[in-house]
Amino acid sequence: MSEMKQNAAWHDVSAVKNGRVEVLPSDLFGTNPGADVIKAIDELEKRLKRLSS
Repeated sequence: MSEMKQNAAWHDVSAVKNGRVEVLPSDLFGTNPGADVIKAIDELEKRLKRLSS
């Protein structure tokens, strides 16, 4: 997160300013989750719910 705050391309993005950035697991979101697509969707749902509360 600190790297993003220092990067001119990211530091003005409100999610970065407010510490609401999620780093997603690369095995599920890096390229193609393949057979783990349901795990990826579940993980995304969990994180979105947490961010929205």
